[in-house]
Amino acid sequence: MTVENSYPELPVLPFERTSVSMDDVIAYLQSLTVDLSIKIAAYVMFRQESANGQSGVNNNYLGIQADSGRWADYLNSHLTGTVVKDENMTGQSRRFLAFDSFEGSIDFLIDRIKHRGLFVGGTTSFIIRMQINSPAAWAIAYWRTWVEGDANAQIPDDDRNGLLSMYKKGQTIFN
Repeated sequence: MTVENSYPELPVLPFERTSVSMDDVIAYLQSLTVDLSIKIAAYVMFRQESANGQSGVNNNYLGIQADSGRWADYLNSHLTGTVVKDENMTGQSRRFLAFDSFEGSIDFLIDRIKHRGLFVGGTTSFIIRMQINSPAAWAIAYWRTWVEGDANAQIPDDDRNGLLSMYKKGQTIFN
């Protein structure tokens, strides 16, 4: 089966499992000049999406796909190719973007958080329209827009509690 490729100009790379220590992720996030609420959201989302840095696909720690359209061209600077792999949630073959480094993956994430308003103090209009005024509201917005892609999705208690625990840890780390 052929998997759509929105980036035909990039080489198709063999799948490589990559990992990064959360200490390195934290150090990189601390070096960035972005709002505290964006750093915390990025920290939690990176942990959640990458199994604490242990589950990358060619330095893509966020599951960013390359088979359903292109991202904005200004996000291309860290891309090195595409990788076809079965998606964890569905088991279907999907094409993922490959990044030059974990930092590139985080830069991409920071951009998406900013543009989607997916941080405490933001207003998201991607899938849902919601003012995010607390960590609890952020967890719901993240779940609905990033995890489920469904404006009506209900976050299970265990997942909500885990996200809020990571959020609290992020507040401690970055304050």
